[in-house]
Amino acid sequence: MNHLELFATRCSILANEAAKLHDSLPHEVQLPFREGINQVLGGKSYFQAASRAMEEAQKKGAA
Repeated sequence: MNHLELFATRCSILANEAAKLHDSLPHEVQLPFREGINQVLGGKSYFQAASRAMEEAQKKGAA
């Protein structure tokens, strides 16, 4: 596994953990939590960021 694939895997794991945390939060803090994560990721959801990292790893692996 190369460094990009490892990074993509870690992003995916973090996205899943963030989703679990989000779901466990009281409803009134879910939106601020989601907005904060999205702001850190440049407007992308944590799922989009992990997905993008996985796509990049696959492209690099195919090259």
